[in-house]
Amino acid sequence: ASYFSRKTFAVVMANMLEDGVITKEIGGYIGAALFIFYGLGQLVSGFLGDRLQPKKLMFTGLMISALCNLLLPLMPSGALMIPIWAINGFAQALLWPPIVRILADNLSHEQYVTANLVVTCGAHVSTIVLYLYAPLCIRIMSYKLVFFTSTVFCLVAGIIFIATMS
Repeated sequence: ASYFSRKTFAVVMANMLEDGVITKEIGGYIGAALFIFYGLGQLVSGFLGDRLQPKKLMFTGLMISALCNLLLPLMPSGALMIPIWAINGFAQALLWPPIVRILADNLSHEQYVTANLVVTCGAHVSTIVLYLYAPLCIRIMSYKLVFFTSTVFCLVAGIIFIATMS
């Protein structure tokens, strides 16, 4: 869910440019905002991850990302998309450090290595699925469907995660 909801804009940006929703300049700012705030958020998330329950950070990150994916395609201008996607970058940063902490606290070294491989493979599979899914969404409705699907994906993942983590 995290990789899917982080990469939605990058995958549909060309269509948004083609449709005149955003300019190249604004598209660059939106993409940069995500990565700048993702990087800064990693520092904050690492700090918070040592002090707060990792499952709460992850749930919060998924819910904020869901909201950002819902709001971005509803913005009336590209300029208003920049802060939304910056917030998504920060929300995404709330996910990885807590995952590492949960794995490190609960698994042996061998299990930890295997779990990291599974998480990494999940990221790659999610990216492939997103790149295959986006053209279908654009054909059926518009680029907006990709964001709305991502919203649902994050909500469901967050609810399942918080309900099953002890």
